[in-house]
Amino acid sequence: MNVTKAPLQWSNGGFSKIYGNIFDPSSIMPSFTGLLHGDTINSNDVTFTSAGFQANTNVGSYALNADLAAANYFINNRGTLRINPRPISITVGDVSVIYGDTPPATTPALFSGFSPNV
Repeated sequence: MNVTKAPLQWSNGGFSKIYGNIFDPSSIMPSFTGLLHGDTINSNDVTFTSAGFQANTNVGSYALNADLAAANYFINNRGTLRINPRPISITVGDVSVIYGDTPPATTPALFSGFSPNV
């Protein structure tokens, strides 16, 4: 007799991060459907991977894969990790110019919101 692995689905909605932040996969607490015979899966049995975990990954949507270390099951769905734009602020300083004078070549500005990870 040949026994094959049973399909397992995990909840995979709503994962996101801001560009420049590192995504910590240990923050994912999945729930599973399809477990049989009172079986349980704990967080040590699942490893999550995605190209979007790194700080310098561009804005967009990336596949979120779950690898399962359980002999009797396989995961048959993927999640999505959405990387959102990082908000930044630019504050321009006040400049006064008398009519007929040449305006300054540069205007003082203050930039904030940039990530140290990128």
